[in-house]
Amino acid sequence: MKNGFKRGYHDEIRDHYYNNRCSIAISSNDEGTYIEIYQCQKGSVYSGNGHIYWLIGYLTYYDLMDKNYKQ
Repeated sequence: MKNGFKRGYHDEIRDHYYNNRCSIAISSNDEGTYIEIYQCQKGSVYSGNGHIYWLIGYLTYYDLMDKNYKQ
């Protein structure tokens, strides 16, 4: 468990992580890497670029991850 996230497994998703605030799925295909952040009762948001800086920024801005995260 890192930064409050646990690793999970999903049928067709390579990497899946979750905490008590959201779920993150990272998948890739020939066109690139995709990130989906799912928040219960608020829906999902997608990133088509797979940038870690976008992911960290989104998670901290919307209080889905503690702001004192570890690298």
